[in-house]
Amino acid sequence: MIISASGADAATLRGRILGEPAVRGAHAQVPLALSGGGVAVLTVPAKSGFRTVTTGRTSADKTRLGDLVSARVRSLVRGRAKAQYLKIVSRSQAPSFATLHGLLGGAQTGARAASAAVASIAAQEAAGNGTVTDPDALRNAMLSFRTTLNNLVNGLRDQADNMDKVRGSVRASKTLVRQLDDTAAAARTAARKLDDGVTGLDEFINSIGGLSADGLPIGGVGEVSQVLAAALQVIDGLDPQDGLPGAPTLPDPLGGVQVPSLPPVLPG
Repeated sequence: MIISASGADAATLRGRILGEPAVRGAHAQVPLALSGGGVAVLTVPAKSGFRTVTTGRTSADKTRLGDLVSARVRSLVRGRAKAQYLKIVSRSQAPSFATLHGLLGGAQTGARAASAAVASIAAQEAAGNGTVTDPDALRNAMLSFRTTLNNLVNGLRDQADNMDKVRGSVRASKTLVRQLDDTAAAARTAARKLDDGVTGLDEFINSIGGLSADGLPIGGVGEVSQVLAAALQVIDGLDPQDGLPGAPTLPDPLGGVQVPSLPPVLPG
């Protein structure tokens, strides 16, 4: 399907961001669920192609799934269009893609640091040392990781909620609706599993108790190790670029969904 316009007849393309923009060299490709129905991929300059109505220029990674955008285009050819820039008219409640990547990275680092601390305790247990004299470092590491997990859980749930909102814009496409439903469900499943991990961490943190002068009983180390391993597996599975062998195969909530080749509709 080819629709063209020229000069003053250029059309305004309106829609919601359907997935993380793909930056390739000097350009960024932005998948959109069009307000008039259908989907499209909009190409804009990577450095200057993203603006807001309040603060001016922004960047591709600061966009959010579900952001309402508009752009002036001359043509829409088989679902693809180009513009000098897109304008973010209204922000969604989802975290930005940069924020989600940051939460994942922080959660990965925190999980591995906490796992290393617990492994050290297990080694002392194996050596016959019945107590650890300074539980403060471990307690602080666990509390920090617990906060990071909570933020990631909330971010995934917000992302899933905004997939539901975008779903309403593409209801005519059963294939795309199914993809969005599956991806949102995967984000919620990951959030639930990580939430279970938070509960397990709380139980371990409470078992530490006392002041730093008190010995830390060696108990529940095996259980918290399993909690951390399960959390790390979910976290790694959410980011295929840093996934571990055997990590769960989940639709990627960060990247939204692939835009299928569908006949687009260009709003006037």
